[in-house]
Amino acid sequence: MKRFVPDDQADSVLLVTPDWLTRRGLFGVLADLDNTLGTHGEALPRPAMLAWASSLREASIALGVVSNNRSPERVRVFCRALGVPFIANARKPSPKALLKMAETLGHAPERLVLLGDNAFTDIPAARRAGMRVCFIRPLSSSPLTRLRMSVERLVVSRSKSS
Repeated sequence: MKRFVPDDQADSVLLVTPDWLTRRGLFGVLADLDNTLGTHGEALPRPAMLAWASSLREASIALGVVSNNRSPERVRVFCRALGVPFIANARKPSPKALLKMAETLGHAPERLVLLGDNAFTDIPAARRAGMRVCFIRPLSSSPLTRLRMSVERLVVSRSKSS
């Protein structure tokens, strides 16, 4: 059950700073899109997200997006604004897209962290790919998200005690 327990947790990707990453020996970030970098309805990144991506670039930290979103156009528009490579329809928890993005970014999986909001897709995908994982509190508080989060909390709490 440890496969559902993240290495770290943060209330926002904005808290995952270049300093936070370098203290952990990490050279790059793979991020989920929906509910992690933006809500499902956001076509473009918020100014704070653009500034965060810029701070990573300035610190020579690679950033790529790996999303289960099935609309490549939605992911493309968002990621073009961020200036980052992306993979849509990633099919997490399969690790294949994460490993492909690691190759694109030019870093070994163990030198990367996945930032994601879903304990059932993001955490197992990162574990299988040999990456660190930081669980990000979802941006949306829709009824469906709240239901998923209550189930995730139950699974994660049981996983920690296993």
